[in-house]
Amino acid sequence: MAIADTNRVAHPLDPLTPAEITTAVALARQDGRLSDRARFATVALAEPPKDVVMGFAEGDALDRRIELCILDKEHESVYEVVVSVTEGAVVSWDTAAPGSQPPVLPEEWDLAENIAKADPGFIEACRKRGIEDLEFVFLDPVSAGNFNIPEEDGRRLVRAVSYWRRDGRDNGYAYPIGVVPVVDLYEERVISILEGPEVPLPPDHGRFDVESQDSMRDDLKDLQIVQPDGVSFTVDGSEIRWQKWAVRASMHPREGLVLHQVSYDGRPVMFR
Repeated sequence: MAIADTNRVAHPLDPLTPAEITTAVALARQDGRLSDRARFATVALAEPPKDVVMGFAEGDALDRRIELCILDKEHESVYEVVVSVTEGAVVSWDTAAPGSQPPVLPEEWDLAENIAKADPGFIEACRKRGIEDLEFVFLDPVSAGNFNIPEEDGRRLVRAVSYWRRDGRDNGYAYPIGVVPVVDLYEERVISILEGPEVPLPPDHGRFDVESQDSMRDDLKDLQIVQPDGVSFTVDGSEIRWQKWAVRASMHPREGLVLHQVSYDGRPVMFR
C-alpha cells in the first residue's frame, strides 16, 4: 500500500504529508490487531539515523517511516508502531510498558465532562457551593499522573479541575470551585472526588472582553512594524535560511519545536 506521492518529499527530515499520515494509519488498521475503539494519539516522523541524514544528497531514494502511538480502549492497551509508507508495511509493533498512557485526547475532554456532570457525588459537591445549574460549570480534565495510589494503578485517569462561570462569556479559569472529580476514561465513571473548602461564589463576573470594561487605556503610542523590501529569510521545505544561518525546523507532537542541521556560514553547529 505504498503511496506514489512519497517522492514529493525532498529531504529525510521534511514534515509528513497528509497522504503519508493517511497511509500510515491505514497500514496500522489493516494489520488486524486494532479494535474499532482504537485512537491514534500521535503520528510522527520516525527520524532516520544521523549518518543517513548527513549522507543524503538531493535525488537520493527515501525510506519514509512513521511512528504511531495508538490507544486501544477495547483492549485497554497502548501500542508503539512503526510503519514504512515507502514499502507499505508495518516495520515493528510493540506494546508500551505497563502503566504507560498517551496524551489526553480531545474527544476525552468532552467525555470526562459529561461523565462528571452525571455523577451524583459531583452534583452534590456543586450544590453545596450554591451551584444548582451545571450548564456553566467548566471542567478542565488534565492527566492524573502516577502517585503510587493503589486504587489508581493501571487506570486511564484524568483529574477534572472544575470552574464556575456566571454565563458563557466569563473567563473559564476565573473561579475554581474546589471540586476535582477523578474520572476513569476506560470504565467511564468517576472513581473519587477531591474537595477543597466550600468557598462562596464571587459576586462579580470574570470577563476581560472590551464590552465588559468601564474604560480602555489611552496612553499607548502607535506601533508600526514594516519591511518594505520584504523579509530577510527564505524557506525551502523545512529548511530556513537567514543571513549566514541555516536550520531545518519541524514540530513534533510530543517534543514541540525541533531544530535539525543548524549551521553557520556552511559550518555545522548542531545536528538536533
